[in-house]
Amino acid sequence: FGLRPLYFITIGFQLLTYIIATLTVPNWSTARPTAESALIEPNVVWVCVVAFLLGFADSANTASNTVICSRLIPGRASHTYSAARFYIGLAGAIIFFCSPMLTMKAHAIILISTTIFSGLSFNWAVNQVEKREEETRNEKKPVTA
Repeated sequence: FGLRPLYFITIGFQLLTYIIATLTVPNWSTARPTAESALIEPNVVWVCVVAFLLGFADSANTASNTVICSRLIPGRASHTYSAARFYIGLAGAIIFFCSPMLTMKAHAIILISTTIFSGLSFNWAVNQVEKREEETRNEKKPVTA
């Protein structure tokens, strides 16, 4: 459950969060003050919903990343996880640095694209790990006549 199902739940919650944020935040409000309105009137309830969804998605993402890192390079899970967290942090810093120049829709497109790419990459890594583990199991099976 810690691999594909949990990660796809994470992706679902992330995409739902991006959609809600895009609908409740005026497009140019991330870059400058605006009188523009959002498709859905922003309020505290939506802020709390987005905060909950982001927290849930982050914790589920951390759990699934921990599982794949421990299986990807056995014995070096902490190194793999640390490298992954470094690149996640770097990507977040780049997005925050660029945010004054981006509209809400641009944010959504970037985040949705990277989430989908991440899901495809994660699925590919899981396939590789499962293939390697299957080959290892087959090598260890005793040959019977």
